[in-house]
Amino acid sequence: MVRAKGKPGMQVRWTIAAALAVLALLLGAKAWSDTMCEPIVHRTTVAIPDLPHGESLRIVLISDIHVAGPDMPPERLETIVDRVNALDPDVVAIAGDLVSDKRTATHIYTPEEIVAPLARLEATYGTIVVPGNHDHWFDLPGLRQQLDRHGIAHRANGGGSIMLSHSPDPAARVPDSIRLVLAGHTHCGQIAYPWGGAPAHLSDYGDRFACGRIDEGPRTVIVGSGLGTSLIPVRLFTQPEIWSVTVVGE
Repeated sequence: MVRAKGKPGMQVRWTIAAALAVLALLLGAKAWSDTMCEPIVHRTTVAIPDLPHGESLRIVLISDIHVAGPDMPPERLETIVDRVNALDPDVVAIAGDLVSDKRTATHIYTPEEIVAPLARLEATYGTIVVPGNHDHWFDLPGLRQQLDRHGIAHRANGGGSIMLSHSPDPAARVPDSIRLVLAGHTHCGQIAYPWGGAPAHLSDYGDRFACGRIDEGPRTVIVGSGLGTSLIPVRLFTQPEIWSVTVVGE
């Protein structure tokens, strides 16, 4: 008896379909891991002229918390606050976007629920927040009321040689007297390429201030990846970040 052979084309299609299914599962697992993993702690040192030689100030930078379900409930933020406190900061700098009102959110929290975990931050000289675009869109007066209630400073503009900004873009326009800019907003792309870089950058300057530490002339810009997510609750090939920046005198 002669057994009929399957069509080679059908076998190839099944092989490709199986490979794509496995790839989708692997990417899904990687995305879940990248979204929900503990924040990576980066440590760096920056010298500025305003501090006397031999003195130092440890600033811990977090940004883009985006408290919302499913990926950043207040309970998760509480564990991140413990991680920040363990770094023994002199100052905690929060570069905006405490909240997320993305359409894909499974739960939207109140300003009180969003800010309450931040009240547990412990820093020698306190915590300072600048608002982000999502904070303005959501309920900035309500967030400010809760920040005031918990004794967390919030600023829109100010002077000095260290600048805390939601977006890194102002670093391209500020005077040279600003020696350190701490920012977030870009999410390091949030969904990036495995070989580096990302298809989109939330900046008017492309990838100039995309992510990490950037040294330009007399100024250092540090752009954190953030903690939560925007638009969709998924990260891929980027992870949440905390920056511990030791500022020393020149």
